[in-house]
Amino acid sequence: MIGWQTVSIPKNLLEKVEKLVEDGYYICVSEFVAEAIQNLLENIWKRRLCLLYTRKHVWIENCPEKAKVGLSEYAVNRLKTIIDIKVSNVNRLVKRNEPLALLETTSNKLFIVYSPVSGRLRNVNMKVLEQPYLINEDPYGEGWIVTIEPSDFDKEKAYLLTYVDYEEWLNSLSGRLFQRR
Repeated sequence: MIGWQTVSIPKNLLEKVEKLVEDGYYICVSEFVAEAIQNLLENIWKRRLCLLYTRKHVWIENCPEKAKVGLSEYAVNRLKTIIDIKVSNVNRLVKRNEPLALLETTSNKLFIVYSPVSGRLRNVNMKVLEQPYLINEDPYGEGWIVTIEPSDFDKEKAYLLTYVDYEEWLNSLSGRLFQRR
């Protein structure tokens, strides 16, 4: 979940934008900003489409060699602010649906992040250990949790959902976060 922020625009960039407006490429600076925001949203959409999801609200990169794993925006929005995270040991072998991490929220709720595939846990995102709120702010970017080297990705990929399938499944939940399957 990305919140609103005020940003400073470097003077040289602002001058370039004003030149584009003067040359007739844009009607006004806000048109340029609107296009930049649209491009950002399209990039976010494309990123989500490239990921695979579990019914336990975990995403994984569609990569058989080494894949980042994180928590879906749907789960992040319902958990509210994440304040602490405990992660399994690096180089540990994990099986699909085994716990990878434990998240604690400001409402004293705990959420277990389950492994989407079997494999070796390769890296932990040290940034989220130090700043767990990154998961809330950017769940598909800087808020990734671990990387896994899948052991049988092609086979286990059949248990994962595309973004479109995940969204359809979410719509069938009627607001429930935890789904037993």
